[in-house]
Amino acid sequence: MPSPPRYRQAPVDRLASRRFPAVRAGAWEQAEDMRTRSGTYRTVPGRIGRRWGHSHAVVIAASVATPAAAQDRPASPPAESSGDIVIEGKRLDERSIVGASPPLAVLDAAALQALGTTSLAEMLKKLQSLTRSSSGEPSIFLLNGRRISGFEEMQDIPQEAIEKFELLSEADATRFGYPPTRRVANIITKRHFRSLELEQQSNATTEGGGTGIMTRAAVTRLDGPGRLTLGVRGERRLAITEAQRDLDPLPGLTSRSIAAASRTIRGNAAWAVALGRTISLSVSGSAERQADLSLLGVAIGSPDPARQRSVIGTTTGGVAVSGALGDWTWNGTASATNLISTVTSLGGDPSRAFRTRSTTRTLATKLVANGPLVHLPAGDATLVVALDGDDSRSRRAGSSGDAARIFGRRTGAATVTASLPVTSVREDVLPMLGDVTATATGGIGHVTGGGTYPRVAATLGWQPLRAVRVGATIDRKQTPPSVNQLFDPVRSFPNVPYFDNLTGQTVLVDVIGGGNARLAPERQRRNAVDLTLKPFAKRELTLALTYATTDIIDQAISVSQPTLRVEAAFPALFTRDNNGRLLSVDSRPVNLARERRRELTANLFWAGPLGPQPAPPAPPSAGAPPPTRPPREPFFLFANVSPTLRLADRLVLADGQPALDLLDGDAFGGNGGQPRFEGNVYTSLSRGGIAGGFDLQWRAGTRVRSDLAAADLRFDSLVTVGAYLIAPLAKITGGQHWGKAVHIALNARNLFNERQRVRDRDGVTPIGFRPAYLDPFGRSVMVTLRSLF
Repeated sequence: MPSPPRYRQAPVDRLASRRFPAVRAGAWEQAEDMRTRSGTYRTVPGRIGRRWGHSHAVVIAASVATPAAAQDRPASPPAESSGDIVIEGKRLDERSIVGASPPLAVLDAAALQALGTTSLAEMLKKLQSLTRSSSGEPSIFLLNGRRISGFEEMQDIPQEAIEKFELLSEADATRFGYPPTRRVANIITKRHFRSLELEQQSNATTEGGGTGIMTRAAVTRLDGPGRLTLGVRGERRLAITEAQRDLDPLPGLTSRSIAAASRTIRGNAAWAVALGRTISLSVSGSAERQADLSLLGVAIGSPDPARQRSVIGTTTGGVAVSGALGDWTWNGTASATNLISTVTSLGGDPSRAFRTRSTTRTLATKLVANGPLVHLPAGDATLVVALDGDDSRSRRAGSSGDAARIFGRRTGAATVTASLPVTSVREDVLPMLGDVTATATGGIGHVTGGGTYPRVAATLGWQPLRAVRVGATIDRKQTPPSVNQLFDPVRSFPNVPYFDNLTGQTVLVDVIGGGNARLAPERQRRNAVDLTLKPFAKRELTLALTYATTDIIDQAISVSQPTLRVEAAFPALFTRDNNGRLLSVDSRPVNLARERRRELTANLFWAGPLGPQPAPPAPPSAGAPPPTRPPREPFFLFANVSPTLRLADRLVLADGQPALDLLDGDAFGGNGGQPRFEGNVYTSLSRGGIAGGFDLQWRAGTRVRSDLAAADLRFDSLVTVGAYLIAPLAKITGGQHWGKAVHIALNARNLFNERQRVRDRDGVTPIGFRPAYLDPFGRSVMVTLRSLF
């Protein structure tokens, strides 16, 4: 019998026509694919199977032998053919975004269930330390491998409808038209899913006040590429007053709230549909109204307490379109936002009464196209082109009788990103070096009235081994101030407790807020080196380390700590009387000269079952009795540890001023200096639908040095622990059928009621730094009942 022919497999993401001349000669037209129900592809000898997915081509050259092999082996007569060649393969999911680089994490439904969350928003909140990049920027969210117009498109999707969660590193952000400073999170849903979700939540603090309730209902329909979600949510929370925390009112005041009462109602809808084989469309819209009421206090003896009411109404709409043209893919998003904010003072001194109203309308668009540029020996060079546009119109009106002010601003930006494979193990190009990829991004933006600003970034990725990846990033950007920073209406907030570092006393001051039209654009330079270790191919265990240096010039920030150096740099922001008593503070944003940070961050992540896994049950033989009970489910552990070590943080407030060492006794913010060490730990253990875990956050102590004993402050380290438990109600009711669709969740925030402790050199806590002022809520308990039908 003649020896079987040899076959060669083309790269997974490469068309065979680039590697095999026989295919280019027209073998595609002769291909006959037959896919069985199990996903098996059969290829007749002498022909080539072509399609294994909608957007990923996997080609097996089953009958194309190398020329050398064809010369050494005589052709087999047709009569002696061994028949069909069966090639087993797994169909690639076109919704996945995992490319050549290994992902940081891939969580399946079991891992997501172990988180013990009841909503997508809560799930992403618990994954925040994993999805947040080393630069602190939030991740880019995709849904089924496609960009969306906003979070409104997916916020009402229940967690049970999620099939997989993929997280890619910052280097992969360039594939989607973003700079290499943000991670990419892709949420893959089940292809077919229907549900009606009802949720009731109650929470309260253990010290009184701050009681809240939340009611939510949502409908979800998933049918392949089609999607429809509808949701409505209402929430109410009571205020927390000084009396409820046994705080003596500050001299001259009473009836103050340290946490405002609030009411929120929100409605949301999203719809998606496929327009042909390559184009998809999604539309979303939402409306929200939030009203807050704060008690500002009243002079003793006055019958009318001062209050402040803030009402914010937000309406958003978005559309996203995605498609493909040959080997190129493209997507466009557009969103419109209308925000109306009204702040009104009620009661109190009539001379201090005010009312401001601002309306901001924003239209944002983004268009991204990416595809192969040229074929290199190590692989395809790819190109990503992104166009951004933003048009804002703002109308601000106050109560002083002045005419309303109208502002407008347009921004536009264009970026081009090229990714070049340098070496490749798979393509046998300098394989001893592993896989090396270089990426460069260049862009320019324009702001009406603000000129142009550049954006330059470059990354170099090196993967010497499958389990090891090393990356380097250089990022240079210039960012114009936001519309709110520039044009927010000026308003005054009376009777605000303020600690004066120059006198060591807590006094009541008027705080002026609003925008600053003279702000300059912020410039930032960031260099980073990261190392990612993923030692097990079939286990989700990842360790990521990042060392980064960041220089910020003309940083726009509000001043909130009147130290000697801060007042020397910005004397116009602080008003004092002839005796040096602080009267008012202007908290409108200003530009700081420059800041330089150096920090080391780490992230250790694990998700998987514990102990040996039970073997899958064998198919029952004929006549055998059914199994008495199903196999025991294993324990599933989810753990994430993310510490940060700050090596340096020096801030120059204004040119000519000495630098502040925020890690060694200098302060700029109202809560002391910058902690040298902080981080959090999140763990969760689940089994059989029951999940429990804890969330630990820690922050190292800081110091604010002063020659005055009452202003020489020590901020103690702080460790807070939260815990939760979630279970199907059927587990509690003994398996009652009516309880199978109901889950009950218990959550405790700040379980040990820990708060920041602040003391001066004499061991006295200043009035403004009392623990209840720094954290009014303290320990709180939340009970949630959720039904999914």
